[in-house]
Amino acid sequence: MFAFGKATLADGAAEWIAALVKPIPNGATVKVYGHTDGKGTAKANQTLSEQRAKAVAAVIATTQPGLKLDVQGFGMTKPVEPNTKGGEDNPEGREKNRRVEVRYEK
Repeated sequence: MFAFGKATLADGAAEWIAALVKPIPNGATVKVYGHTDGKGTAKANQTLSEQRAKAVAAVIATTQPGLKLDVQGFGMTKPVEPNTKGGEDNPEGREKNRRVEVRYEK
């Protein structure tokens, strides 16, 4: 969804997010959690993860204004893939870690 070091949504991402949240009922609480890869400082990644979460939350708020949003950034603290493998850079893993999770419970 995001290029390295950026909080701008990739082409087509806003439309995908809008379609994702459209069926969520009004009043539901939606968790929007931003993440980064492991490159850079913890402070910079924390800020970037918050910016990414806010970018996605803005699309959700426009699409479904009746939702309650819990928007947080976790920086590089919760990777889903290793940022390195065998001491070497893992670009595929880092790409998967540059993400925003959108969750809600029925």
